[in-house]
Amino acid sequence: PNHPVTSVNWVDAMVWCNALTEYFNAKNGTAADLDCVYTCNGAVIRSSKNDAVCITAIQNTSAKGFRLLTTVEWEFAARYIGPTDPADPPDPADPNRNYLFKDGYYYQINGSSGVIAWHGDFYTVTGVTSTAEVKSKLPNSLGIYDMSGNVAEWCFDPESTTSNPKARVLRGGGFRFTTDDTHEVGYEFADYSYVVDSSYGFRLAKNPD
Repeated sequence: PNHPVTSVNWVDAMVWCNALTEYFNAKNGTAADLDCVYTCNGAVIRSSKNDAVCITAIQNTSAKGFRLLTTVEWEFAARYIGPTDPADPPDPADPNRNYLFKDGYYYQINGSSGVIAWHGDFYTVTGVTSTAEVKSKLPNSLGIYDMSGNVAEWCFDPESTTSNPKARVLRGGGFRFTTDDTHEVGYEFADYSYVVDSSYGFRLAKNPD
């Protein structure tokens, strides 16, 4: 029960966000209802069975309901290291630093490879074939756990380098991903929206009230 949800595709994750919004509305008492974020042809999307419909989902950017992160939001949350830029690249020998600057990229490491992320090294060396419990590694500078590793997280955005609308962005790497792909904060890849994988999951976002 303390592991992240996996084996859900992008469409399922989007529909689940709407379902959680409607569940909140049913249980919120006197609080104001939240608007569902994802619609198609003006109707709230409540089923993932029709992939052709769900892939044309519209994201209401002003709605207060639960939603997937955008790829830019995800990277900001993963990359953030303080209100000002550091004068120099973070020192990998400093255990208080979350990032290593290498070959033009920031990597989440927090001192050593295994401290910040559940990633491919554990998978290949120890034979681990599943996720780890959430919060089993150290958080990043914003106090957010598992931004890198454990499961790759679906974002709402379509993949920008192809014309296929069914290719959707994932971020963060996962327990079966290589160490570099997991730790590189800017690493972005895509898969078809209907793909189910044991190392794919998602993270929730919500606009402020």
